[in-house]
Amino acid sequence: MLCPQVTRSDDDISRAFAGMHIASPSDPTWYPDIGATHHMTSDSRSITSATGYGSNDKVVVGNGETLCIAHTGNISFKSRSFIFRLSQFLHVPTIRKKLLSVAK
Repeated sequence: MLCPQVTRSDDDISRAFAGMHIASPSDPTWYPDIGATHHMTSDSRSITSATGYGSNDKVVVGNGETLCIAHTGNISFKSRSFIFRLSQFLHVPTIRKKLLSVAK
């Protein structure tokens, strides 16, 4: 059985994108990411013991865009009952979400 052919107008596409929400830099949520090789944030204020990133490596995000890494360091944050302390955090100024690598 073949799938029916569906055509979409520019208005349909515009309405679909209008309903999307992209997290703002002030979004406090940390997102677990099984594809992330490192923990990452754009918030430099939350990183302690920051040192300049000594390489030209870049982060590749889901849409294929490459983002520069500015610093590495440590970070601490609280949940309701725990304080998490993570090392080797990447400061990526243009990343839109705070990512926790759950692959590490």
